[in-house]
Amino acid sequence: MIPLISLDSLRVSWIHISGEGFGLYGFLLYTNADEGIWHYIHHGGMLDLDYLTGEDCAVFVLDQPPPDFVAHAVQKNHVWYRYFAHTGARTTNGGESNGAQVDEEAGENNAGGFSRNILEHLHNCVVVVGHGNQVVAESLLDGPVVDRDELGKVLMHLGLNFGDLPCLVWFTSLDERHFDLVDLQDIADGNAARDFFRRYFTSASFRKLLDVARTEHASS
Repeated sequence: MIPLISLDSLRVSWIHISGEGFGLYGFLLYTNADEGIWHYIHHGGMLDLDYLTGEDCAVFVLDQPPPDFVAHAVQKNHVWYRYFAHTGARTTNGGESNGAQVDEEAGENNAGGFSRNILEHLHNCVVVVGHGNQVVAESLLDGPVVDRDELGKVLMHLGLNFGDLPCLVWFTSLDERHFDLVDLQDIADGNAARDFFRRYFTSASFRKLLDVARTEHASS
C-alpha cells in the first residue's frame, strides 16, 4: 500500500516506483462517506492490505496513512517511507525543516521522505496550517478526510466518475487507458471490507491477474 496526497505526487515519483519491480499497480478509490472501506483502512486495514498485496503489487490510496502504518513503514524502509513521506514539519523546539533538509539528514536511501526521527516522534511535532495555526502532527493522521478534488483528478485520469466509487482499479502503467475495475459498492462495513479483501487477494482470479502482469513486466 502506498498512500498519496495527489496524482501529481505519483507522476513525479513514477520513475522511482516503476523501478521497484512491481508488475501490477492499483488505485483503491473511496471517500470517507464510503464508511465500510474508510473504517477498514483506518482500523488496521492498510497494514492488512500491505501484506496481502505482496511485493509484486503496489496499491495507491489517496488518504493519510494511519499511525500503525507509519510505524510499519519506518521499520521496514517501505516504498512510501522512501518516496512519499514528505514533510514541512516544524518541531517543538522551533526548528523548521523542508524536504531538502530532511533529505540531507536522512541520507540518499531516504530521498524525499520524512526523517526517521520525525516519524518516530510525531507527538512532539507541530505543523503550521493556514495563517499560523499549529496542530500536533500526529493528529493529522487520525481520521483525515479524503481530498475530493485530488480524487476527482484520479477518476478523470482513469475515465471514471464519482458514481463508480468505491472501487479498486488495476493497471500496469500510469498512462495506459486499459484497466480492470473491481466494484466495491456492496461493502457495508469494516468487517465486510476485511473479509472481502482477504478472500479477493487469496483468490485464483487475483493470482491470474498478477501472473499476467508479471509476464508482461518481464517481457517489457
